Amino acid sequence: MQEVSKGKIVGVNGNMLTVEFEDQVIQNEVAYAIQGETRLKSEVIRIRGNRADLQVFENAEGLKIGDEVEFTGELLS
Repeated sequence: MQEVSKGKIVGVNGNMLTVEFEDQVIQNEVAYAIQGETRLKSEVIRIRGNRADLQVFENAEGLKIGDEVEFTGELLS
């Protein structure tokens, strides 16, 4: 099983997140923004260096800088 890559939110603009990550992240990868006990599904839209822009498919209200993101390693299908 592939180890889950993690990142931290460094920017929030509506349902678009900018996330800083350490491990490898791929375009169109599924990720989950963690908000307390809630996991909000999102997709990697763009990668620039060690930052990725994600589009959240659910209501992103309440997500803030510093919240954790888990990258699944799986492409959106």
